[in-house]
Amino acid sequence: MIKALCKARRATEADSLFNEMVSKGLKPSVATYNSMVDGWCKEGEIDLAMSCVARMYEDEKDPDVVTYTSLIHGLCASGRPGEAVSRWNEMKGRGCCPNEITFMALIGWTSEALVYFREMEEKEMEPDSGVYVSLVSSFWLSGNISEGFGIFRETVCKGKVSGFGR
Repeated sequence: MIKALCKARRATEADSLFNEMVSKGLKPSVATYNSMVDGWCKEGEIDLAMSCVARMYEDEKDPDVVTYTSLIHGLCASGRPGEAVSRWNEMKGRGCCPNEITFMALIGWTSEALVYFREMEEKEMEPDSGVYVSLVSSFWLSGNISEGFGIFRETVCKGKVSGFGR
């Protein structure tokens, strides 16, 4: 129920249900916390999402890749890429490995997009077309048209993406 409310962008209602659940002695799972974190992030309520993560720690639940990815994406989308990078570093410091979605969040929003893209390649992850589009877009949006076009050309020439942008 909490997940459905959060997906419907009704995090306030989900939070009420969450608090009712806790008041009755039920312990939220990591998945339940993740639903709340993602719900708050999608509504732009990043500070409430971070409070939810703090509550996870109090409840002795460790954030996982889903938790961190939601926070990283939410922070970037809210214009707080520096904090997103801090969460990225925290995640890795805790031994939590980023996945393709985590990389895409940073690649699409940070000025160091190419650094994260290269790290993704080093981990032998196969970027999909969405990652390439995010990478090129990040260069273009930052005003670095020539670098973005270079990546675009490299991507198409290497056959990494067919029908780029279609």
